[in-house]
Amino acid sequence: MVTPGCAAAGYARLGHQLEGKPWSAFSTYLNFNGTTEEAFLFYAKVFGTKFVAPIFRLGDGPPMEPELPEEAKRLVMNVQLPILAGHVIMGTDIVESMGNALTCTADSQESASAEARLRRPPRPIVW
Repeated sequence: MVTPGCAAAGYARLGHQLEGKPWSAFSTYLNFNGTTEEAFLFYAKVFGTKFVAPIFRLGDGPPMEPELPEEAKRLVMNVQLPILAGHVIMGTDIVESMGNALTCTADSQESASAEARLRRPPRPIVW
């Protein structure tokens, strides 16, 4: 699923620019089974960097149908951490009922490969 704007917004906040414009870049999105926060706290220590924004939890987003159990609301919906050379890793906890997916994020639909097939059209994101 391509989510326009997410990576660009993160790079702009980090000040990564080329000729006064945010870089066009790809991020790596990692899925975990309830251990995203633990993993990203470890990565932050390893790389000596800080999160782009506070951890966004499933309970921080709009209400879901069916309603999530309380323990699921504490799971990570999105976290972003710059690592090396401007690359940002992002992560989420997988809720079993939501399934697993490999995700590639580009800063615009135009920058995604013309050969790419989108599973869903780009849409606004809540974080």
